[in-house]
Amino acid sequence: MIRRAMLACLVLMLGACSDSAKDMLLSQLAENQKRLDEMEIQLLDARDGVDQRLVVADNSLRKLAVEYRGQHNDIVEQVTALQVLVADLGALQDMQDAVLRGLKEDVERLTIQFNKIQAAQSRPVRRSVQPATSVPTTKPVAPSFDVTGIELRGGRHFVAVASQGAQTLNQVRLLEVGESFAGWRVSRVGDRSAEFISGSGVVELAVQ
Repeated sequence: MIRRAMLACLVLMLGACSDSAKDMLLSQLAENQKRLDEMEIQLLDARDGVDQRLVVADNSLRKLAVEYRGQHNDIVEQVTALQVLVADLGALQDMQDAVLRGLKEDVERLTIQFNKIQAAQSRPVRRSVQPATSVPTTKPVAPSFDVTGIELRGGRHFVAVASQGAQTLNQVRLLEVGESFAGWRVSRVGDRSAEFISGSGVVELAVQ
């Protein structure tokens, strides 16, 4: 629209000018047209550059928005985890306080019991002393036989006994542990003596 108006004005001006003035005007017109074309090209290039920069800026903004959302989600998760941790620590602290209170009560109770025990131990204890009763001791009845020897046969010990006043070997008997003679049972046979048990007690007889 502007170019048409300018051309119309130029046509009127050319009609009123001489030939030399017309040539000068046409030369200036060509030069101005060249400058306009160059400016238009520069404008288009600048517009393309601006469009490219706008695209890059838009992509950067989108990328930043995605990163921000990701960081925001990470921060929310971390804050939630910290809240859970704080709640757990609070519960643990309450448990520790309860345990400490229980331990304190136990210590106080044990201290009271210990003081009572110490007080009881420091008191003099009165004990009633009963007179000792004499226990009659009865001397066991001596056996009516003598030990005449100790013999080892087949790895087993035997004690030889004979009635008091015996004169012959036929009256001597060999006894091992567990066997009895004249109401006395052999409980042990040593190298030079033997032990006998009866209802009246225990006696040890040496070899005569």
